[in-house]
Amino acid sequence: MMTNEEWAAGQRALLSEKVAQLTNGQKRKYAVRFLDSSLLFVPDRKKLEGAGLEAFRREAEGVVAALPDGAVDNKGEKAYLKVIAAYKRMLVKQHKIVANGHYMTVWMPLGIAMGLPFGVVFKNIALGLPIGMATGSAIAGFLNARAKSQGLIVPE
Repeated sequence: MMTNEEWAAGQRALLSEKVAQLTNGQKRKYAVRFLDSSLLFVPDRKKLEGAGLEAFRREAEGVVAALPDGAVDNKGEKAYLKVIAAYKRMLVKQHKIVANGHYMTVWMPLGIAMGLPFGVVFKNIALGLPIGMATGSAIAGFLNARAKSQGLIVPE
């Protein structure tokens, strides 16, 4: 059986071949750095073995295979973005591993949504939005700090 390092090296080589044709904007949009870092980080951090390791490898190989190389039409781009989103959801649900800033993207809109009713109650929506943003930022900051201290954020 192939070690995690050997498998990750093979996947990273395939990834770098595909990425060679992409622009920096496309690399950012396609979360290439996150994908590259997660290939070695997740199996080592979570000490995956057996069926769990094979399931992770299959999922990661599917994402690397789906990565567009070079010019891609809108359909292909949307299909890949769905695949990478599913990969990130899998990491969060099964392994509790997140990308840096994950909690901010989740809690900032929720905080704003919680702040709007305060603005309506006080008849000043301009007051409710900052309250919601502060609440969302505080919750996200706490969760991000906790995940970082536990080593659950994929380094990029």
